[in-house]
Amino acid sequence: MSRSVAATGAVLIALGVAVFLAKTLIYELPLAPAEGLGSWQVELRINVRGEGKRGSVRALLPASGDGQAVFDERSSSDRLDFSIRSTDGARIGVWTGWIEDVHEIVYGFRVQVRGVSIELPVDEVFDPPESVRRNYGQPTPDFPSRAPEVVHLLEGLRLPSPADVAGRIRTLYSFVSYEIATVPSAGKDAVLTLSQREGSPEGKERLLVTLLRASGIPARSIRGLELREGTDPEARIWTEAYLGGHWLPMSTVDGFFAARPANLVVLGSGDRPLLEATGVRAVGHRYRCMHEYLRPE
Repeated sequence: MSRSVAATGAVLIALGVAVFLAKTLIYELPLAPAEGLGSWQVELRINVRGEGKRGSVRALLPASGDGQAVFDERSSSDRLDFSIRSTDGARIGVWTGWIEDVHEIVYGFRVQVRGVSIELPVDEVFDPPESVRRNYGQPTPDFPSRAPEVVHLLEGLRLPSPADVAGRIRTLYSFVSYEIATVPSAGKDAVLTLSQREGSPEGKERLLVTLLRASGIPARSIRGLELREGTDPEARIWTEAYLGGHWLPMSTVDGFFAARPANLVVLGSGDRPLLEATGVRAVGHRYRCMHEYLRPE
């Protein structure tokens, strides 16, 4: 065997080991195929009608992280430039250019997902890092944690002591889950959802984030997609609270707590919409997906 062949073999082995370690240690994917496990092909198709001037279209894009590995990203667009920007931990696809008639944008990716389960800590929970508290613990227009209605409610709830962070999270989660009705046609404002005791799925999750922040617990909203067999993906929003060095996923609408189902793909956090555009007359979009199963040899 020549030295060049040996060197090539060593490089390939090193690359294989690197991929193996990334899948198992960083993304925590299983070593062997599990029943029903596989990757999904997901496609976002956007149609835009322009105003005859420069404009842009922005969409939340997935990233590899806890419980999901994203690969094979691709984009095609009609006369528009494409770039990816990272802002506050979110990946945003941006298509820009002269938009004067109808344009079609297609973005696709493959993703391997699995359920995420977080064990609630039983020992002492230390204070969150300052960056987490600063970014996810303060009031905002979408999460008005200092609103009088919010403060009044917390005064009336029998919350556990501030030292019992997990107990406080459970109490607030239960309140929003069982005392606030889910009405898809209702609004998404957190205070209105509280006062009317009903809200849209986004309204309920915004209220939960608001109450958590008001009680001293950093929290954020998560936008994503629910991947389903034989039908288009559906947009979903849920909540994450910071506890013991981890982000604890929960949904007052879909009924999960301290766990994220295996068919949810995270697209981004915060108050950003899935899709927005400027300099256009109209914009529409549709997600599609297909499940690719792994078959044992």
